[in-house]
Amino acid sequence: MAARRTPLVIALLCCDLSIAAQQVSGQFRSSERPATIALFSTIGASTQPVAVADVDKRGRFSFGPLALEIGFYELAVNDSDRVDLILGPNDLEVRLTFTGRPLQEHISVEVSEENTVLWRYMAISRAHQQVLAAIRSERASASPRDSELLDRLAERERTADAAKTRELDALLREHSSSYFAFVVNADRHMMAALPHGPKAWRKAVDLCDRRLLRSDLYAKAVLGNLQLANDRRLEQVCDELLGECRSDSLVWTTMRAQLIELFDQNGPDPVAQYLVDRYVAGPDAAWPADQRTLLASGDRLKRSIGAQVAADDPWLFRNGVLERSADLMARARLTLVLFFTSSCGHCHDQMPGVQALQQRYCAGELQVIGVALDTDSTALDATLREAGLSFPVASTFRAWGEPLASAWGVSSTPSFFLLDNDRRILAKPIDHEEAAREVELYLTGTTR
Repeated sequence: MAARRTPLVIALLCCDLSIAAQQVSGQFRSSERPATIALFSTIGASTQPVAVADVDKRGRFSFGPLALEIGFYELAVNDSDRVDLILGPNDLEVRLTFTGRPLQEHISVEVSEENTVLWRYMAISRAHQQVLAAIRSERASASPRDSELLDRLAERERTADAAKTRELDALLREHSSSYFAFVVNADRHMMAALPHGPKAWRKAVDLCDRRLLRSDLYAKAVLGNLQLANDRRLEQVCDELLGECRSDSLVWTTMRAQLIELFDQNGPDPVAQYLVDRYVAGPDAAWPADQRTLLASGDRLKRSIGAQVAADDPWLFRNGVLERSADLMARARLTLVLFFTSSCGHCHDQMPGVQALQQRYCAGELQVIGVALDTDSTALDATLREAGLSFPVASTFRAWGEPLASAWGVSSTPSFFLLDNDRRILAKPIDHEEAAREVELYLTGTTR
């Protein structure tokens, strides 16, 4: 079973009053007794405090009554010393003993079938790691020419792995109805589907199953769906994942948070911006974002759908005129801004459609403004002549150092922004055809 540490997803606690009340208690039987002990809900590597209990003079503590959904949780002393537990309605009483610190190495489960299974597995895993460490030590000191010894060490390693698997299988059979068995078997089922491609992987695990949320399996399954996307756009895969779990608020908000945090930390940034635009600030934000999601969304919220661009953003046009955003946007009901580079072939493909869109509406309805991320006027002048562009173009000729590109979060060209005369971003079309549809929707007042 994989270690449950993946920095991809937000911690959320869902207390369902219909869940039977649970009691978590224990005792410290050592001279080192903390004053308090904290209980945390976990999803991935993220944690959220649930409760804090005092530790009395005899070392006893108690949490409860609790109403926790099934999954992995943590007990913590001084925040950094933590121990994993399985909590939920499967065990209405959990009673523990700690004989020292760190907690992970000095825990005894007095009452709780779920945690008895978990810590029996932990013992199996530790014994296996000790055997492997000894084998690695012998291998490190062995001569690379001693093939006989290296073969014996490899065989010992295979034997140790097989023994661990047998012990785990026996544990799962003995406690087949446990949450631990459910997670391990789900993980095995998912990994067995891996060689059969993305469709098999997708079917192997039900991402709408709340029982998976507080295990590492959920983050692993989501990441696998993205890695197996092949030639499909990541935005499309994210749409499908969020669409599947839209009926459950906890699952959906967890999925949204994991995806945003994943792309925020690892890129590509346009996918993170897309998720913020659509699912945090946009019309598909099925539920409000909590503080952690807002933090992961960062500056993207300042340039997302519905955000208002700065009034004093300086726009330097090719004729040397410097204008403010507020003055520019006030001239028409809608403004379509196209960021492009003269060396971008796809940008050139978009220009005839953009030019036609500009000519379709009167000046007070729609204006088009280009922002060229070029290094000199020669290439830009050639582009304007070849494409026959009549709309104004701004550029400081700093290429990707263009201040407007940085302020608006532009990371690729062409990039489109549709704004109203209050400088609010209405849409970010992917091409001139979508831009035309968006303009028509807003100018005709069609309900979105």
